Amino acid sequence: MTLELSQQCQSRPTSCAMPARARPESQGELAFASQPMLMTGRLRLRKPQVDDSRAIAGGLGDFAVARMLLPLPQPYHPDDALDWILGWRQGDKSGWSHAITLGDGPLIGVVSIEMRNDQPQLGYWLSRQYWGRGIMTEAVNTVLTACFDTRSATLLQSGVIADNPASLKLQDRLGFSVTGVKDAWCNPRSAMVNLITTEIDRAGFTPL
Repeated sequence: MTLELSQQCQSRPTSCAMPARARPESQGELAFASQPMLMTGRLRLRKPQVDDSRAIAGGLGDFAVARMLLPLPQPYHPDDALDWILGWRQGDKSGWSHAITLGDGPLIGVVSIEMRNDQPQLGYWLSRQYWGRGIMTEAVNTVLTACFDTRSATLLQSGVIADNPASLKLQDRLGFSVTGVKDAWCNPRSAMVNLITTEIDRAGFTPL
């Protein structure tokens, strides 16, 4: 989270680093207040709203989804979702956060680019009943296209737990490069996992 290295990386507990590309001198601003609403043929990517809290709790309350995310509270309640939404809307979090919906339907997942230590970090999840339909690839592709087209950032970092081949395949298709593997605590599993770290820049992005 390229994939030809993923199996090799999984066999090594702490490192499988590739030389990282030189970091840009500065990153552009990613502002939640001005983030664009994005549309595809079937998806609407908008800001999370307070009334999304139950849909978020429903999606992240599924252990099959939660086990692929590191810091998630368990069990996950609507109040946890509300705190997360308000963190974006009140300015405690910085970056972009897009709720994924099918047209005007309810939230079915999220794609976020959150600023952490002045570095944009990509994260995403999708409710299990929508897996296998290309929705997450479409959503991430759309958000990255907007991000790079508006020069909101020049380099994004991400990561994938090593036993999540679907997410690894998604990132590979879009042009992410593996930068290493590290041990990380996965709260939903109450266990350490191998986290494959990745990054993508504007030159390496291959929009679909």
